[in-house]
Amino acid sequence: IPTVDESVKARVIKVGSGKLTEDGTRINPEVTVGDVVLFNVASAVSVTINKEVFLVIKEEDIIAVVGE
Repeated sequence: IPTVDESVKARVIKVGSGKLTEDGTRINPEVTVGDVVLFNVASAVSVTINKEVFLVIKEEDIIAVVGE
């Protein structure tokens, strides 16, 4: 269980098309653009695009949706 010090709160700015299962079924994401989520910073991948840093995480690594 992550501690408060290891958790980060951030706003979702982009959502993928969902997870593809082994049988080809797509599971739609439960989060939407604009949601504020809590996640463990260790699960994030940092990506820099045009000198702006973004954190990329899998939906399964989201601890909670804490607001919109």
